[in-house]
Amino acid sequence: SRIDQIKQQINENGYELINFDQFDLNTIASLVKQFLRDLQNSVIPEECYEKLILRIQVCNTDELRSILSACVHPVHLSYLNLIMSHLIRVWNYQFRVRGCHYLPDKLFHIFRTILIRPPWSRIIDIVHNVENQTLVLQRLMLEYDWGVELPEYK
Repeated sequence: SRIDQIKQQINENGYELINFDQFDLNTIASLVKQFLRDLQNSVIPEECYEKLILRIQVCNTDELRSILSACVHPVHLSYLNLIMSHLIRVWNYQFRVRGCHYLPDKLFHIFRTILIRPPWSRIIDIVHNVENQTLVLQRLMLEYDWGVELPEYK
């Protein structure tokens, strides 16, 4: 209901006039995740899904970059850059404040079906490709330059 309340306020007033400080972090995070899920096409477009899923275990970093640049529109790439750099900052915060010296698997698990998904006609592929979807996000975070320094991890 809190998310619906925010959405209604945004629809009525525009997001510029909303004081997001009145909402807790979980509500804002849920709002963003719902927005990304509701996009007609995911941030990493459906057209890339099969290419990435089929190649992710065998491609090198240059191939990964090539696949991404070939099938992701520059606008989507800029959104992906914002999202990935933010996730890396969250990871850095966890590293500095909580001493988490390992990969942010929870972030990969949360965002794997939000940022990359198959066409709706093959949505069941999500279930069969969980590991590769996670690996796509992990490799993108670790091997692509998002303009944010990665923490040291084990």
